Amino acid sequence: MTTITGKAVLVTGANRGIGQALVNEALARGATRVYAGTRQPLTHPDGRVTPLTLDVTNPAQIQRAAEAVESLDVLINNAGIWLADDLSDRASLDHHLAVNFYGNYAVTLATGATEGERRARRKLTGRSGAGLGQDISRAGVP
Repeated sequence: MTTITGKAVLVTGANRGIGQALVNEALARGATRVYAGTRQPLTHPDGRVTPLTLDVTNPAQIQRAAEAVESLDVLINNAGIWLADDLSDRASLDHHLAVNFYGNYAVTLATGATEGERRARRKLTGRSGAGLGQDISRAGVP
């Protein structure tokens, strides 16, 4: 199993489910800092976790979170929604895109985890949980 010992990780949507599991997995694999982005306040018993208030549809929160991240090696854009709506309804589609696409894109840009910095950083983007039980340094990274 590959470790991420000594790395700094940011997980969006870290308050429950896959996001919470990704935070715990990063800690188990030796991350020295895990930034946990959540819409609601979060407490975590591990001192390596730094909670960040982060709604990926809120530009001011994205900027504040990016400024709070001292260094970043792995970005996991896990924040997302799935609502059992009629996606032929424009408002519903816009809401899904605002969170699942534009919000994650904005976090990627704000944290500097862009194409030009790929050599210095790794990024994992998606809501598939690809990092769970797999080599998260390679899963989903082009």
